[in-house]
This record gives sequence, C-alpha cells and structure tokens, in this order.
Amino acid sequence: MKIKINSRQKGTTLVEVLALLFVFVVVSTVFLQAWSFGTKLIFETRNRLGAASLASEKMEIIRNLDYSAIGTKTPDGGGGWNYGLPGGDILQDESVTANAHTYQVRTFIQYIDDPFDGLVTGTTPIDTVPNDYKKVFVTVAWGTASSSQQVEVSSVFVPKGVEQSAGGGVLSINVLDLAGNGIADATVHIVNTAVSPHVGLTTNTDDTGNLMFPAAPASLQSYQISVSKSGYFPITTYPSMANGGTFTPVEPHASVVAGELNPSSLITDRSADITIKTKDGLSQDLPSVAFQLVGGKQIGTAPITYTLNENDTSGAGASFTESSVSPGTYTITPTIPAQHILLRMEPPGVTASSFVVSAGVNSEETLFFADMTIGSVLATVTDQSTTSPLAGASVQLTNSITGYDVTLTTDQFGRAYFPTSAPALPAGTYDLKVTAAGFQDQTKTISVSGSLLQESVDLIAS
Repeated sequence: MKIKINSRQKGTTLVEVLALLFVFVVVSTVFLQAWSFGTKLIFETRNRLGAASLASEKMEIIRNLDYSAIGTKTPDGGGGWNYGLPGGDILQDESVTANAHTYQVRTFIQYIDDPFDGLVTGTTPIDTVPNDYKKVFVTVAWGTASSSQQVEVSSVFVPKGVEQSAGGGVLSINVLDLAGNGIADATVHIVNTAVSPHVGLTTNTDDTGNLMFPAAPASLQSYQISVSKSGYFPITTYPSMANGGTFTPVEPHASVVAGELNPSSLITDRSADITIKTKDGLSQDLPSVAFQLVGGKQIGTAPITYTLNENDTSGAGASFTESSVSPGTYTITPTIPAQHILLRMEPPGVTASSFVVSAGVNSEETLFFADMTIGSVLATVTDQSTTSPLAGASVQLTNSITGYDVTLTTDQFGRAYFPTSAPALPAGTYDLKVTAAGFQDQTKTISVSGSLLQESVDLIAS
C-alpha cells in the first residue's frame, strides 16, 4: 500500500510572523503617540483654564481696591518695598499654586495719557494732566512661560470725579537697535531709590520699543534702567561720575523733571560670538598665546570705556571664544610669542589689530605669527615715492635647484610670507620677483638660511 505524503501542509512562516509583528509595532506606536499628544493637550487645556481663572480672580481683587491703591510693589530684599509707576498695594510678581500646579502671576500697571483730551506731546493743546486713567495687565504663565503657555487680561480703571494731576513728570523710555528701530518686547527693569517711596518695576516695551510712565516722581539722574531680550546684548544705565568719578557714562541714569516729558533712549542690538585663533606662519596651531580684547558698545568717556576689556589666552587648543558680545569695533593686542613676529590677521580688519562685529553675526579672527627660527621670507612691498605699502602686488619666489616656485599677492600692508605651509624653505639662493600695475617690475636675488629673512622692495612708478 502506498502512502502519499502532502508536503504542502498549511502553517505560519517566519516572514508572515515578522510582517505581523511589524504591523503591530506600527499600530502601537501611532496609538502611543496619539495618546501622548491627547494627554498633553488635556493637561495644557487644564493649565490654560486654571490660568484664566487666576487672571480673572486677580482682576476682580483689583476692582475692589481704592483707585489710589491700584499700583504695584516688589520686595526690596531688606524688609521694605519698591514701588511701580504708579505704586500701590498689588504685588508685581507672585507664585500661586492651584490644582496642584504652580503659576507665575505678573501684574503691570501704568497711567495712560488718553488722546481724547490731548497728549503730553505732539498735540495742541498739550495735556498738562497726562495721568488720565490706569490700565492694568495681568499675565499668568506656566511651564516655560512661552507665548503659548500664558494668559493675559487687561482692564481700565478711571478715577472718581474729575481727573487730578498725580504730580511728577513723564518718563518715556525708548529701546532702539543700531539702525534706530524700536525693539519690541524687550524686558525693562527700572529702579530708583532716591525717591520716596522707592521705585522698582519690570515690564516689556510695546511694538515700537517704547514705555511711557506719566506721573513719575521728579528725580535727577537716579532712574537706573536695565534692558534685556533673548539674543540681544543686555544694557544698563550708569550713575553720573563727571565730578571726580572714573568715567562719564554715555547713557547715564535717567532724570525726570516735574511737568515735563523726559525721554531716555537706550541702544542695543543682537549679540554675537567672537572666536580668536592663533597659528604660526605655516598655518599650524600655535597654542597658549595671550592677548587683550577691548571693544564693543561704548559705555563711558574720559576715559573711553567699552563693555568688553579682558585679558585672555588661546589655550591648548589655540582657540578662544567670547560669547554674547555687543556689536561694535574690537581691538586685539597679542603678547607676541618668543622668537616670533606678528604676520597678519585674517580676515583683515579695519586696522592691523582691529575688526568689526556686526549685530547677530559671529566673528572669527585668526592671528598668524612667523617663527623667526625657521627658513622663511617676509617680503614687504612699498611705493617708493610715498613709502606707502602696496596691496595687491604679485610676489614670486623661485629656486631653480629645489624647484620651488610660489606666487603670492601682498595683503593690505604690502606683505607676502613664504612658505604658506610646511616644510620651511631649504637654505639656498632664491629669486624674488615683484610686479604691480603702474609700477616697474623688480627682481632680487636673496639668500635664505635657517631663519626668517625680512626683505623690503620699493617699486618705482612706470
């Protein structure tokens, strides 16, 4: 009897198992992502509702205060208070816990000069009582306090009866960039301990980079103003030291004259990084070169003072980075390493030792130093009639025996350095040929030994 065996029995193959497993993983991943997003959305919605409730509650508390008490205050760190403009009984900053979540509550209050009865400036007639009413902003933030994680409400509060002058003057603060444009949403911190009660508040500029404070107490150069914004160089005013002080500030503390508009403009812009590298004449790293770096925003005169004045070193990595500096002109003064001379700075600066940092643009400067103890040539080309250096001249160095043949173009100081990379020049006799448009060619025979040869070439106009 014959028994027939069917080799095609039904079953699950390894490929089918892997395919099923892949589908399961994909579906599970999508489900988990959707679940995670939905959970996050639920939490954020709950946080937003809680923040809105806190903001409304805060505003309702303010509605029940006397008009004279509607103003802010902050602890001065010594058991007393600094007050806003206007000052009052409301804490500027609070940390509030609700529904097991912590919120940061900030209240900002300012007098508003309403255009209905004229303004303190730019209209006729001039409004002699610019403190028409108070506007209150309550911001409740959570998490990172980004724009998507905060709630802001505002309301207007008017005095009972006819408006009356609150005294003082109008402090107008303008935060500008280098082009004269207003910087919106810059954080401004104002302190004045020369008036009573003391002033201390923090708020942000409007869309034009302005803040206006009617009824600011009169005070001579005692409003200290600090400005900061992410990505921008932080700035501050300084006390006047004209009488026997160390320097006279470019931007002194602001003054307020009673009954007057008192503008105060502060200038900053996007910050940048400066990287200083040090190399030898053969473009190899030259570590641990010390230097002084001075420049940036000028903050004082007599003597001139800048935001940056530091002594640094390129370190073991032959590189140093100064982060978040202000735009402006910087001067670098290196301590020349032993047995070296300073060759050049790349990219070339406005002078042999200074360069410009533009707003928001990182700068990298490399200092090259020629080793005087190796075979090399530094050719300096000048105009014979004026003794001025000739930039852009062509300098060719050749040696028929070794086959060395390199042509370089002089830099802004009329210099060309050979060799441009290792190894050093072998000892021997070389031909040096210099050509430049409008000048007669000149050729010299020079002798190179095991050290730096500095050769001057004066060209005669053709």
